[in-house]
Formats: sequence, C-alpha cells, structure tokens
Amino acid sequence: MGSPVEPLDKCIFGWFGTGAILTLVVGPLILFSDLMPGLVGFNPVLSSDLSVFINMNQTRYSDFQGSILTNDYLREIDQDDFERALENGTIIASNLTTPYLLY
Repeated sequence: MGSPVEPLDKCIFGWFGTGAILTLVVGPLILFSDLMPGLVGFNPVLSSDLSVFINMNQTRYSDFQGSILTNDYLREIDQDDFERALENGTIIASNLTTPYLLY
C-alpha cells in the first residue's frame, strides 16, 4: 500500500501530535475547572441585564404661534428667507428625540 514508516516518525507524528491536540483541547478545561481552585476565584456576578436603544432625532420647525410647518412648505421656502426667519424667531426649530428599544 505504501512505503514503510520509520518508528521515530510514528512516535513524532502519532504520539506527540495526538498529545498536542489533547493538550490544546483538555488543557483549558482542566485549567479553568474546579480542579485548580487557586486559579479560579468566586464569581460575584449573580445576574445581568442589557438594553440597547437607538435614539432617532427629528428636527421640527414651527411658526411663532406653534403650528408645525409641513415638508411641502419647507421645500418651497427660499433658503435665505428660511435662515432669516430662524434668526428673527418667526420660525422655531425644536428637536424631538424618540428612543427605540432594539434589544
């Protein structure tokens, strides 16, 4: 079937290779288990909770009487007129932040 394998090659690739793989798999299990009490301390965490929110910010524009300006009105108004109205207070900008729970 094939060429004969030297006994030293069998030892190196068989025993040492298997031992290295077992050490990599079983070693951490033994190291961090109760068999090594000096390395593993008491875990003070009893429970935890995680909530993830995303905040959506929306700027709303209204006139000085409190009426919210529509998107159509904001598209039609000239940019310079809009900036002047913001500066003199006839248009008021307010931010609305809405949190959304993701998890």
